[in-house]
Amino acid sequence: MALGQRRVSARLDALGSGQHHLQGGWERTFSATSNLNLKFYYQRERHTDSLLGLTLDTFDLDLQHTFALNERNAVIWGLGYRYYHDRYPDAQLGTMTPSTLDYDLFSAFLQDQITLIPKTLDFALGARLEHNDFTGWELQPNARLLWTPYPQHHLWAAVSRAVRTPSRADNGIALSLLAIPPETPQNPLPLPGLLIFRGVPAFGSEKLTAYEIGYRNLPSERLSLDITAFYNDYDDLRAVDIRSDLATVADGYVQIPGLFVNAGQGRTYGFETAINWQVEDWWRLQLAYSYLQADLQNKSEFSNAVSVVRNGSQPHHQLSLLSNFNIRRDLEFDLWLYYVDKLSDLIVVSPALTASVDSYFSVSARFGWRPREDLELSLVGTGLLGPSHVEFVQETYPFPEQVDRSIYGQMKWSF
Repeated sequence: MALGQRRVSARLDALGSGQHHLQGGWERTFSATSNLNLKFYYQRERHTDSLLGLTLDTFDLDLQHTFALNERNAVIWGLGYRYYHDRYPDAQLGTMTPSTLDYDLFSAFLQDQITLIPKTLDFALGARLEHNDFTGWELQPNARLLWTPYPQHHLWAAVSRAVRTPSRADNGIALSLLAIPPETPQNPLPLPGLLIFRGVPAFGSEKLTAYEIGYRNLPSERLSLDITAFYNDYDDLRAVDIRSDLATVADGYVQIPGLFVNAGQGRTYGFETAINWQVEDWWRLQLAYSYLQADLQNKSEFSNAVSVVRNGSQPHHQLSLLSNFNIRRDLEFDLWLYYVDKLSDLIVVSPALTASVDSYFSVSARFGWRPREDLELSLVGTGLLGPSHVEFVQETYPFPEQVDRSIYGQMKWSF
């Protein structure tokens, strides 16, 4: 883009009968080192089932400014605003309190990339400040160091803090998911019990401090190798505290609440490696592998709480191969093959009910056609290899879900 030039863009996507979104942007280039970018996004999402219905409108506005303060300091700062309006009609198994809510997220960030030794050593220091309607202010700082001893070799290290702020479900959901037989440790009374998962306003943010170190090698212009090691320290992770002492009798059941609490803590560590190969101008291959080990447990005061994330609820090994093939200028064919290791210990709804997911291979493919610069038509297929199988257990509906083979079309129009 030429200096001083403005650019305006917009795109409308229809992602099935229950989801639509509109996005656009405005960009202004002031100089070779100064750029202002404004983006907006609107999405309408709607679905209904026996668990919980939802209609959600999301509006997002993001402003970002990049400029060079001097020869050694490149500054990026920005402001963001996100507005939600949701409606949860009562369903057979779940309710939300309140059933309708408007809530906001304000954010601001600042980062300074400092050149300590030109072309050799760079240091980036930044922070993101957010305010949400559930926990108030949240600060997320980060620091990153990059060392380039030779043009083909890059070493970097980073430390950062991040949070997962409570969702509407953490704050106000009620799900009736499990009947408990009478005269059991969870329900000592002679009436049948009903375990009800309940979000609570006191639920706080889940916290992460992440440490990373990485290396990138560029043997040629068409080939790159990346390897990253990481160590993540978690605190206040979500768990379910089954409170038989708060049980009540209603509708012929002993209703036992399972309250969301910040009970979990621990660490994960491992490494990731990736190879990117631009075979030809029209063909690119990406091979990636990751290893993950977890050591998670409840805090002593919540020893009987049911952890949502457990040591066996994430795969140790994952492997993927992605091929991006441009048949011609307006035709694309993408193929993704991946392997996921088994999940050995998934909690369902109580410590007595667990599930496991076997390791699996899968294949996804996409064929895209651009009849015009502003129009893209694509045909996508997922889960193309083998029969339907279980891949995960949803957090909000904690029972195993089968993933079926699917084929769908998509249209993207930019204007």
